[in-house]
Amino acid sequence: GSVFSAAKELRKLVVSIDPDVIQAHFSMAAFVLAVARKQAWKAKSIAVIQGLVYPAVSGWRSFAAKCIETYLSRRLD
Repeated sequence: GSVFSAAKELRKLVVSIDPDVIQAHFSMAAFVLAVARKQAWKAKSIAVIQGLVYPAVSGWRSFAAKCIETYLSRRLD
């Protein structure tokens, strides 16, 4: 599935269980959470970014990883 379909499913889950905190590990899970997140959620949305991408990639991939992680830091609590 895509990030958007995963985000849609996550939104449904959040509505059904109404959690206090949503925690994501690794960049892709955090990206899905950031896309799914609604301002109306009372749940705090946090992510753990291990930074495993930077040592493994260079050039535009490193730049893309940095952009995504910057987006995550602004979008999540």
